[in-house]
Amino acid sequence: MPRGCPWNRCPWIRNSLKNGRVKIRSRGRIAKFLCEPGYELAGKRFATCVRGQWNNPIPVCVSRGCHRPPHVDNARVTLMYRGAVLMYDCLPGYTLEGGASIYCDGRRWSTEPPSCIGKFNISSFCK
Repeated sequence: MPRGCPWNRCPWIRNSLKNGRVKIRSRGRIAKFLCEPGYELAGKRFATCVRGQWNNPIPVCVSRGCHRPPHVDNARVTLMYRGAVLMYDCLPGYTLEGGASIYCDGRRWSTEPPSCIGKFNISSFCK
């Protein structure tokens, strides 16, 4: 394919990094992600445009400062990026409902934490 074909171009992402910025290099083929002071990059620092798609997802700029989110019953929580990213995993016998991670932008969490739902409903055994 010729280099100038529109189907070789990746989606525009220059203004897509909250609390950070995106530098586009090599004629739109490489994106470099940078966070503002006080924020830490959670994700890959670079993305490359390959056949019209970025090869890495857009990272997020995280910072501590959020209030502790509600406790999730039957879950294990792993703190990453000094507590600005929380990864959830359910105990055996439970299934995760919702996203496996949430992140703090310095003021609020990206979303509510997930739930861990029991795989077996006790009422199904009482019939």
